[in-house]
Formats: sequence, C-alpha cells, structure tokens
Amino acid sequence: MTWPILISFEGIDATGKTTLVEAIAHQLFASGRSVAIKYESPQDEDVVSCIEDALKKSIFISNGFEHGPQAALLFMLYAEYLASQQVCQNTHVVLADRSIDSIAVYQGAALQFDHEIDAVKLLDALEALYSMVGGRVPDLTFLLIISNEELQRRFNERHRRMPTNAEFTELIRLQERFKYVASKRARYVTLDSDMSCQEVQAAVMKNIKEKFYLKADL
Repeated sequence: MTWPILISFEGIDATGKTTLVEAIAHQLFASGRSVAIKYESPQDEDVVSCIEDALKKSIFISNGFEHGPQAALLFMLYAEYLASQQVCQNTHVVLADRSIDSIAVYQGAALQFDHEIDAVKLLDALEALYSMVGGRVPDLTFLLIISNEELQRRFNERHRRMPTNAEFTELIRLQERFKYVASKRARYVTLDSDMSCQEVQAAVMKNIKEKFYLKADL
C-alpha cells in the first residue's frame, strides 16, 4: 500500500488552522489531487463529549479535564489516533488539523511536576509510541505564528470576549513551545498567520509543491 502524503497544521488557538486546511484541501482537489482532512476531533460522540465538557471549564482541555492533565494527555493521544484512523488512506494527500505535536505542546505544558516538561523530548516519546502502534508522524508540518495584537483580536472574535491575563500569558507560552519544537524538527515550516489568507495559502502551496515535487499547476 502506498501511503498518502501527510501534512499537518499546528499553532495555538485562533491562528486559522481549520480555515486554512479546508482552503488548501479545496485547492489541491481543484488541481486533480484526491484529498482527505483529518479534523482535530474524531467522529465519536463519547470522545467529543469528554472534550467539550473539559472546554466548558477552561479553554485549555488539560485544565478542564475531569481526571487531570496526565489523563488528558493519554486521552488526547487516543483521540488523535482515532481521528487519524477514520480518515480514508486511499488518497494522494491527508491534511491534518493538528497532530501529536499539539499534544506534546498543550498537554505537555499542563503536566504538574517540579520542572517544565521539555516539549521536544515529550514529542520524541510520543512519536516513538505513536509509530509503534501504527500511527503516522507528519511528512510536513506548517506552524502558524500569530502576533499578540492579532491573537487578542481573533480571540475576541471567537469567544466574544477578550482573553484574561492568565489565558493570554498561557497562549503566548504555548506559542513559544511550538517555536521551540519547530526549531528542532526539519519537517516544520513556520508561517506568519497575520498575513492575508491568500498570502498564507500561497506560501503553503509553494512549500508543498517544492517538498513533494508536485506539478506546477498547483
């Protein structure tokens, strides 16, 4: 079996990942490629219900998860694997709205020990485990970075309120963790999500074409 190209999109909340994934899927499909999208949550009522319950308590799943941040990490790894298994593999390209990288960054940051968990070391462990049980690590990952001002604006658009100081500080901390991971992974391409949608899409398509030698009609 020939595996499809797996491309993931990462970044903190409000960077435009889902919108971008759907736009790139449409563009690839229009060029004649078969495309599947791996969304952030699987199609499973029980899993989605647990995630939604946690999000009612906090914008950070680990903080609102009933059984604590350690359990949240393992639960989100399960949710990621389930979502991936529900995607059709008989396709040219799979676009993932988040992957295991988000677990290393988000859930890893919430673990309560006497020191901060290194995001890269945690991702190393998750990648090894994930691959061992049949999961796939992305071939290419786009990290969307957002400015402080734009983050506040988009957060307000999404939640109908400004972030609290604690939420804003945590989101910026998570973005720094993403940047650190990106600096240690060759598969990462970092993009400025403050750019227009058209500029971000053009940059993504250019990188996809160059990385995978796809035809110029993309």
